Amino acid sequence: MLLTGFDAPRLKRLYFGRKLKDHNLLQAITRVNRPYKEMRYGFLIDFADAVSDGC
Repeated sequence: MLLTGFDAPRLKRLYFGRKLKDHNLLQAITRVNRPYKEMRYGFLIDFADAVSDGC
């Protein structure tokens, strides 16, 4: 899994395929929340309902 130590500033979309909790959830969400050139925000697609259970 690409969470800790993974750097991809151009990342635009993140698909959740399984549940994440606590630190891992926060770290995954912030992957697409980084500004990059003309990109002002990213998209989270949550197939596992991870965000509503973890926040």
